[in-house]
Amino acid sequence: MIIVLGVAQISFGRWSWYVDALGFVALTIESTLPIPQFVTNFNNKSCYGFRSSTLAGWFFGDCFKTGYFFFRHSPIQFKVTAIMLVCWDFAVLVQRIIYGAKPPAIQRIVEFDADGDQPDTSRLRYDDSEHT
Repeated sequence: MIIVLGVAQISFGRWSWYVDALGFVALTIESTLPIPQFVTNFNNKSCYGFRSSTLAGWFFGDCFKTGYFFFRHSPIQFKVTAIMLVCWDFAVLVQRIIYGAKPPAIQRIVEFDADGDQPDTSRLRYDDSEHT
């Protein structure tokens, strides 16, 4: 991968379209960083273990960065990806308000082995009955 990117940089590095596209790809990757946290919160129906200070740092830092990009007349890829990032931060903030920070409720699923005499309690699932 490094060799391919090195050859691409040597071959196309002088063209602004390549530099713009490379910047857009890099910024798009950065703007997807909150997505795993969003998915985890959604699956657990809880924000347990996710600090409010981390969320505040993400949200206010990204809002500041977005404002900076607009006031400094940065290229469009900076503005678009910064807006995407603030939207994901806002989505996690909404989850924090809706789900709270309490631990998720866990319900055991009890299954018996083929003989019917030994319970298998190794599987767990989240009980989301209080959120529906």
